[in-house]
Amino acid sequence: MLQLFRKTKSESHEEVLHRFFQKFYQEETHFWIIENKYIKANFDEFFERLSVEDLKLFLGKQRLLFLPSSGRFSCTFQSMNDYIIIVFPELMSLLKSSATNHALAILAHEMGHIIHNHSKREIDPVKAQVEADLYACKLGFSDELETFLLDQADTMEKRIRLTYVTAYIMNPAK
Repeated sequence: MLQLFRKTKSESHEEVLHRFFQKFYQEETHFWIIENKYIKANFDEFFERLSVEDLKLFLGKQRLLFLPSSGRFSCTFQSMNDYIIIVFPELMSLLKSSATNHALAILAHEMGHIIHNHSKREIDPVKAQVEADLYACKLGFSDELETFLLDQADTMEKRIRLTYVTAYIMNPAK
């Protein structure tokens, strides 16, 4: 009898994570992460929280690069073949400190921009920030994100973002 549907073994989270780590840490641009055991442990913990689908996004041709630079906290952009998150000194300090969940919340927010494809969509900048915030919340960083936002200058954008994060804390999505 002909088999109409071929069963394929779906990879476990651990298997996909292992493949991701192999690719990620082979990048020469990530040696700065490997060189510091605290920074590497934080990146490992962060990536362990990502779903299989999110991890697989970075197993194709496009690379996920974290580049240290000067500036404030971090930013994200996409080139033809790469997703790039710039890590500024303040975030670097957080990655080395005991406030690691605050650092991971920032990484999660930046990852949210990638996951929601903000570089290729015409989207209101505040809406993009809210989507990235909610992605970080779904990864378990809502309290840290709320604390981060409360520490920022009082702007309309901050108030809008804080409203969404607070609403998520009060009633997390299932």
